[in-house]
Amino acid sequence: MELAKASLRDDEVMLRIAGEDLTGKYRSVDPYVHEQIAQSVTWLALEDLRAQATADKAKESCALLCETFTALTRRQPAAYQLDHLQHLEREHLQSRLRAVIDLIRNGDVRAYRTTWDTIMPW
Repeated sequence: MELAKASLRDDEVMLRIAGEDLTGKYRSVDPYVHEQIAQSVTWLALEDLRAQATADKAKESCALLCETFTALTRRQPAAYQLDHLQHLEREHLQSRLRAVIDLIRNGDVRAYRTTWDTIMPW
């Protein structure tokens, strides 16, 4: 919140307007897209841990975490599954995710399931 205050020059009216705007955008996102974003961020974090692991035991543990995450998501509803994104390399998924979130935040696209399922795996 301090960063937001600094960029809005401690203007309480601007803070309220910005907060309402961001809240409205958040609420406009389809629940499926919310889950896909959350699952993608989680998968990226786990893959990043695996990539940074140097000790053999850490590598094994990270690999097991990634495998467990994948196994658990396959048992969940479609909103929690990322199979349609698994062909993307980690860096590509991360870049695509940031770009889509920016498009949603800027109002350039609506965060519907069909939009997500079209843009993300492309």
